[in-house]
Amino acid sequence: MKKILCFGDSNTWGHNPVDCSKLEKPWTVWLKDIVPEYEIVSDGVCGRATTHYLENEDKTNGLKDFRERYLSGENDFDLIIIMLGTNDVLNNIDFSNQKTADVLKIYVEECRTKFGKDKPKILLVSPILINDNCLTHPIFKDLYSEKSIEKSTHFSEYISKLADEEDTYFNDHKDLVIYTPDAILKYKIFAAYRTDDRHILLYYNLGAEDYNRQAYLNDILNQRTMGAMLDQSAPVSTESKILTLSTCDRAGDAYRYVVQAYLVEKME
Repeated sequence: MKKILCFGDSNTWGHNPVDCSKLEKPWTVWLKDIVPEYEIVSDGVCGRATTHYLENEDKTNGLKDFRERYLSGENDFDLIIIMLGTNDVLNNIDFSNQKTADVLKIYVEECRTKFGKDKPKILLVSPILINDNCLTHPIFKDLYSEKSIEKSTHFSEYISKLADEEDTYFNDHKDLVIYTPDAILKYKIFAAYRTDDRHILLYYNLGAEDYNRQAYLNDILNQRTMGAMLDQSAPVSTESKILTLSTCDRAGDAYRYVVQAYLVEKME
């Protein structure tokens, strides 16, 4: 059976921030429901940060723990999901987002050095956002501040930049398959980026002329937003059948996050 390691903090352990109880179904349990063919190994420790920050608290030193548990011997994981960062923005730690990203890069580099690039795959996940509810919470009000909230809001940008630099997730996960009653459609992802909330079809008047379609393709491949991931060698043209997936973006209501892919095969 294939195995997935989920390495994180209290979010992975299943801490309920409302009343500090343990959730009946942490996200790792939901993951098992989604991929029952995988064995899910959940390693979440409350208070764990990316690296050392408390005296005599080795259990909260994520990097030390990760090295001892998973880099000291053989590894049979197919995927390692690392979701850390919530405790890095605590008032008494106050790591910068860049420092946290730099430490996460060490996790990736040491995994690659130990096991090679192909296995296990590594997925870095930006943790749950900290909101202003923590400022009045009886337990968290002394642990977090407005500065913590600000750093939490922008942390995903640093994760995206790190993934882009490492050519990890984007290059390893370009295949997209859609199953319909009549056919199986295989796509290849060539772009993922943040954009504004304009109506794409209307803005570019895509149903009018090929010129409009080419202008749109040019705009896609010339994206310069932070964290934009593009495959400039993708064989896309005005004749390509392009799938566009659009979702909300944590930058605000005026933005969208878009993933785009071109059709490579239709199996009927």
